Order: sequence, then structure tokens, then C-alpha cells
Amino acid sequence: MGESSRKTSVERHEEQIKEILNHLDELSLDRIEYMEEKIDGLGKGRVIIQQDFDNLETELQKARTEITKLRKRQLGNNNKIALDRFRISNLEQIIEEIQVRHQADKESLLEAIYELKNSQEGPSDY
Repeated sequence: MGESSRKTSVERHEEQIKEILNHLDELSLDRIEYMEEKIDGLGKGRVIIQQDFDNLETELQKARTEITKLRKRQLGNNNKIALDRFRISNLEQIIEEIQVRHQADKESLLEAIYELKNSQEGPSDY
């Protein structure tokens, strides 16, 4: 039984091959040439698509390189900004210290003027 089913399978394949050959015999030469041109065109289309893909790949790489440069530049700018903020903070602290010293000096000067006036007026004769 296994041999007859195998024979049937082989026979089925032979029939399919004969059908394909008969179909090819029925096709006109013009039709075959037309199909060959279409197949060649598809191959060329793939080449064009591959070239487009390669061009896009190149553009993508250029964009990545540009992004990397911009990120490095941004990092440098961020470092400059951080340094400038630190300097501003230092200057603000120095200004605050100067203002405190100025206020203390002003109060000391006013006290000295007050004491000088009091010492020049002398003791009160009341």
C-alpha cells in the first residue's frame, strides 16, 4: 500500500510538470519576452530600491554624526553655564559680604561721630 501511494505521488508530480510544460508551450514568444522584461525590470527596481536604502543609510549616519556633534557642543555649553552660575553665586556672596561690612562700617562711623559730638559738647551743666 505504501508503494502504491508513493507511485501515486510521483505520478501526480509528473502530471503537474506536464501541465506546466503544456502551459509554457501555449505561451507566445512575445508574452515570454514581455515577462522576461518585467522580471528584469523588477531586478532593476530592487537595485534602485537598494540604492535608495543605501542613500538613506548614509543620510542617517550623517544625521547621527551631526547629533553627536550637537550633543558635545551642548555639553560644553552646559559646562559653561554651570561655571557661570558658580561665578555669579560667588559674586553675589561677595556683594552680600561687602554690603554687611559697609553697614557695619557705617554704623561704626555714626557711633564715632556721635561720640565725637558728645565729647566736644562736654558734660552737661544741668
